[in-house]
Amino acid sequence: MVVAVDAYSRFDPRFFEKDSRETASANYAFFLSANRIELDKILLGGDSAKELSLIDRLVSLSQTELMHSSHRRKRSTGLQVTIDDVEREAGVSLSCDQYNYFSGKSESHLARLILPELYSDHKFVRADTDSLELADSMCNSVCYAFGTALLRYAASKEIYESYDANGYKESEKFSGVVGTEGEAVFVFWTIAPYVHMNLVGRGLSSEESISEIVNWAKRSFSPGRAENPLSYCNNSVDVQLGLDERMPSHLHANILSQNVVNRMLAWR
Repeated sequence: MVVAVDAYSRFDPRFFEKDSRETASANYAFFLSANRIELDKILLGGDSAKELSLIDRLVSLSQTELMHSSHRRKRSTGLQVTIDDVEREAGVSLSCDQYNYFSGKSESHLARLILPELYSDHKFVRADTDSLELADSMCNSVCYAFGTALLRYAASKEIYESYDANGYKESEKFSGVVGTEGEAVFVFWTIAPYVHMNLVGRGLSSEESISEIVNWAKRSFSPGRAENPLSYCNNSVDVQLGLDERMPSHLHANILSQNVVNRMLAWR
């Protein structure tokens, strides 16, 4: 699946904050219409964004979106989203070694991607009087597909992992990059869903795509380093993903993913 501008044009204004909803919606609709040709060249043709003002404008438009919690909070039910919840969504049950792919902060990121309506349910309560209707209208297929595919990748690995020549397991290298804190972690969990979507859209199977993404993260692993910068990222990622994938933050991530995808495919 490759997403064109038409998909973003069907955005739901309620995923902007109430106080700025009318103005933000008009500005976003105008941006999509005025830049339609250039955006479709990027989204459908796989071009990297040459006009950086497009990226800067999307960062600005994202500022009034409804965003996820910055950390996993307790739901209004008093329960927290756990790895068991996301495993059930993916239809897998991870062994201890397989779970190592998601040590550290990764479990929280997976919960946000796969079950946003539970992870950030207090956001819906605050956003609109009819919060259930808003939650039901949310589009989250890209993040859900990536999160569940990543879980299935881990579940497909050997129950007992072997070590490489340097004494590290693949899961340790992966989680050592994406399960910690810092800019690389933020970049990964923001654009990786769109890297996955676009790799599949260009002909890779879901399994091949996830393998490429895991290898992308693993290549950045350096023992003892406080942060492991990701390769292929020429632009900074300045905004987290909002609650709905038709909104500016998701279009921003989709555009930034194109360069990563192009580089990955060039090295295959």
